Amino acid sequence: MNITPEALRGIYIGYNLRFQAALGRPAPFYKEICTVVPSSTRGNTYAWMDRLPKMREWLGDRVINNVTARSYTIQNKKFELTDALSADDINDDQIGVYNANIDMMGESAATYPDDLLAELMVSGQANIAHDGQFFFDVDHPVNQDDPNSPVQSNFFTGTPLTQASFASVRAQMMSWKGSDGKVLSVNPTVLVVPPMLENTARTILEAELISRLGVQESNVYKGVAKVLVLPQLAGGVQDTEWYLLDTSKAIRPFVFQNREDPKFTMRTQDTDAGVFERDEYTYGVKARGNAGYGLWFLAAKARA
Repeated sequence: MNITPEALRGIYIGYNLRFQAALGRPAPFYKEICTVVPSSTRGNTYAWMDRLPKMREWLGDRVINNVTARSYTIQNKKFELTDALSADDINDDQIGVYNANIDMMGESAATYPDDLLAELMVSGQANIAHDGQFFFDVDHPVNQDDPNSPVQSNFFTGTPLTQASFASVRAQMMSWKGSDGKVLSVNPTVLVVPPMLENTARTILEAELISRLGVQESNVYKGVAKVLVLPQLAGGVQDTEWYLLDTSKAIRPFVFQNREDPKFTMRTQDTDAGVFERDEYTYGVKARGNAGYGLWFLAAKARA
């Protein structure tokens, strides 16, 4: 194939079609546990609440709650993945050998938010959230403005995944209170585990029967939450860590902030540095966005 502007344009169109097809194939998990927020600037500031609003009987004048807001800013970041197409491969009609690369590029662009979310989960006990505490912490104040406020924990150590520990963490989450002293009505809906805990998680939430003291009995926790297995959580101590999330509300435990959708581009001008210096044509994808923490009381983390 002769390298002409028309030929290069045809290559770009073909690769872009493959990229777009691959972009739509994966089923990224971030949409299940994140509030997806469009962004139109360098970063978004969120005024998270320390309680959830509840309706009340209207007696007399309206009661203005003045819900406390805690400011939390997520700055957008740029992400890219770039590869090169040899001019010799174009001349020799070998452009098809790059098809798999294009496919993987599209799949990676579709799931890069998953990687950001997994990092947030793994390091949540060391990253600050909207209330000034670590997102996963043992002493979230019920009322931040009261120095004598009781505290609540959403980080549990020495807690391997068993039916008993699942039940205990779930019950504690459902009992958490907001700054107004009212129960937050947390409803854990997703159990997130690494591959090493998949069998245990599915037994707890999907088995019809369980064995208790050698006796088979109905599994009362069957179907109370969904199991989500994330390969990104595998390795070391992470193999013993598990997460319980409430994704049933308008606000979710995490945020993915999308500034620019993944876009496929290709450099094909003779004056481009890569073409002139290395006789190759670069192509790649770029995206812009970031992930961050939502409301701490919609998530809990435990480890053995």
